[in-house]
Amino acid sequence: MIKKVVKMSKFICPYCNNAVALTEETFTEYKITHKNAYIAKQVTLTFPNINEKQYLTIYNNYVKPSYLDNLATPIITILAYKCPNCDKETYKLIAKNNDGNSSNTIPIIPNSLARDYSNVVPSHIQEDYSEAYAILHLSPKASATLSRRCIQSMIRDYWKVTKKTLYQEIEAIKPNLNTLQTEAIDVLREIGNIGAHPNKDINTIIDINPEDAEKLIKLIEYFIKEWYIAKYEQTKLLKDVKSLGESKKSNQ
Repeated sequence: MIKKVVKMSKFICPYCNNAVALTEETFTEYKITHKNAYIAKQVTLTFPNINEKQYLTIYNNYVKPSYLDNLATPIITILAYKCPNCDKETYKLIAKNNDGNSSNTIPIIPNSLARDYSNVVPSHIQEDYSEAYAILHLSPKASATLSRRCIQSMIRDYWKVTKKTLYQEIEAIKPNLNTLQTEAIDVLREIGNIGAHPNKDINTIIDINPEDAEKLIKLIEYFIKEWYIAKYEQTKLLKDVKSLGESKKSNQ
């Protein structure tokens, strides 16, 4: 029913943000065949932390195995992680799409993979970022809209730039960005605009899937690291060196 496979790599714990080497103790991959995928009880017996109703909701929304003739074909993969630093468990489910090739990755525990950046970013930015992750699979377009609002809030907070439109704000900080960074933010602006200003784009239809929306969230994480975390770590280093110098002088 369930085949167990172990791979070696790393993952970032969503609870403590530590990078964890994947070993037999910290990671297991379970492949579930078409024949057994709909049997929630067999899944929840293997993973007691996964709620049976929660699994069935994911199965009904994301798993469409009708294209399969071979009942022995694996259609669901559950990834189980155990962080040795905070001792918490993370579960993800990978479900094959109806085409039999592409797939969706759905977080089970925790139900959002948002990280805690509250020590470096204002609370309203953390909230928009976390909500964008929380609704990623429920409404990718709404998630993209939140990512757009998040990047605008970051520009206004970090660069102290406030203009009439996000486009004007991006133009204002262009000298501080490289070409790829500018283009990436502009893509986020354009995709997020559809949800943020639907009345202006009533004839425009953009299909946004969870994978697309997650890339926009990853872009938010990238700029949090580039702007806020880099500044935080630089400031901390400079203060540490200053304190070191002062302690050495006091010992003379």
